[in-house]
Amino acid sequence: MKTWYNAIKKDNGVAVSILDEIGIFGISAESLISDIKAYEEIEKIDVTINSPGGSVFDGLAIYNFLKSHKAQVNIEVLGIAASSASVVAMAGDTITIPEDGFLMIHSPWSGAVGDAEEMRSTADVLDKIQETLINIYMKKTGLDRKEIEDMVNQETWLTGSEALELGFATHTNEMAIAALAKGMDRHFKKMPQALSKEKIDVSEIKNIRDFEKSLREAGVSRKDAVALASKKIEMQRDADHDEKAPESDAIQSLIAALKTK
Repeated sequence: MKTWYNAIKKDNGVAVSILDEIGIFGISAESLISDIKAYEEIEKIDVTINSPGGSVFDGLAIYNFLKSHKAQVNIEVLGIAASSASVVAMAGDTITIPEDGFLMIHSPWSGAVGDAEEMRSTADVLDKIQETLINIYMKKTGLDRKEIEDMVNQETWLTGSEALELGFATHTNEMAIAALAKGMDRHFKKMPQALSKEKIDVSEIKNIRDFEKSLREAGVSRKDAVALASKKIEMQRDADHDEKAPESDAIQSLIAALKTK
C-alpha cells in the first residue's frame, strides 16, 4: 500500500522518513504515531523530511506526539520542509537543514462550501490554527509574535543558513539537497527560483548584492555565492584600471547559466 511515510526500528531508536504530502493516500498521522508506539523503550527518533506539507491537523498531531515523547528527536531536512512539514520539524531536539535546503512557513488555508455563516466559521477555524502555528514557531525560535506573524502572512522561504540564524534550525550542513517531488510548486505562491526552476531576470541584477542573491537562487551554495561575488568585486577593481579586462571564464559561465534558467 502506498504511503507518505516509513518507520523502521534502527539500533536503539526508530528511523522515520516523511517524503510526500502528509496525510495523503487516506493515511492519517494516527497510523504513523501507532507505528512508532509499537517500538518500546526507544532512546531516539530520527526523522528525515522532504515534504511540501499536507494536512495541518496531521502535522500538528505528529508535532505534539514527537514533542511529548521521552526519546531524543532528531530532525533532518533532506531538501524542503514546507507548510505542515515545517511544523513537524519544530518538534526536533536537533533540527538540521542543508545550507541550501528550504523551510517554508505560511498561513493555513482551506476550502469551504456553504452559506456566509459556514464561510465565517471556516475563517474563524483558520485564524485559530494560525495562532497555534505562530505559537509553535515562537517557542522554537524565540522571535517575537509580530515578526513570526509577518513571516507567516507573507509565505516565507528560509534557506538552511537563514533558518539556523533565526532559530528554526539547530544545525546546517553542505549536503546537496534532495530532488523535489514533481509538481510541488502548485502548492505555493512564492516558491524560490532554485526550486521552481523559473527563469532569472538578469536585467534585475543591479549591484553585487543582486548578483550574490541570483547565484543563491540559481542553486549555488551561500559560501560559493559569497566567494564568487567577492571575486566579481575584485575583477571590477582590476577593470577600473583596464577597461578591456575580460571577465573570467567562471563568471561568464555563471552569467550564461543564469540567463538560461
